[in-house]
Amino acid sequence: GRRPVVIAGGYYPSLKGRDVLTRYPGFDYLVRGEGEHTLVELLARLQEPAAIAGVISHRSEGPRRPPISELDALGELDFHHCDEPPRAEELRLVTRRDCSAACSYCPIGALWGRYQHWRGHSARWVVDQLERLVRDRGASYVQLVDDQFVGTPESIERAWEIAALMRDRGLRVPFYFMSRVDTVCAH
Repeated sequence: GRRPVVIAGGYYPSLKGRDVLTRYPGFDYLVRGEGEHTLVELLARLQEPAAIAGVISHRSEGPRRPPISELDALGELDFHHCDEPPRAEELRLVTRRDCSAACSYCPIGALWGRYQHWRGHSARWVVDQLERLVRDRGASYVQLVDDQFVGTPESIERAWEIAALMRDRGLRVPFYFMSRVDTVCAH
């Protein structure tokens, strides 16, 4: 019979697409960069997938897909397909997709793009999702995946908005984030 189509994505395929296909020929397609729109288009065009933006295959390589500019438009997190609730230490919330630094060791730029304009979820979206994680998933703390939570003027303004919304809603869930020392100390 027919074998299933195998699609991979993430940091490694985004950084080393051709190498991944050579090393792992069982992959049919690789999604490079942000996958939300790319994967939908690929699945809709599996019969004729030539040159889809953001897709690498054994036969073709589409151009890079531009980064998603309005992250809130992606909607709320959907947990309906989770077989079991994640443990509290596994709860992470991606709140921004870019970084203004160009660290040679970091894959963020390859996956989500280098900072050209601020691409973060709004304060309201972040706090709405935090509330849902507490209410629906029992989160006792959350890691915010945001490489510069306080790294740019836009992100600092949003951090204050998040704090104000959490206070106004009575949301008392601890969160933590990783950041560059030079940005935290500067602000």
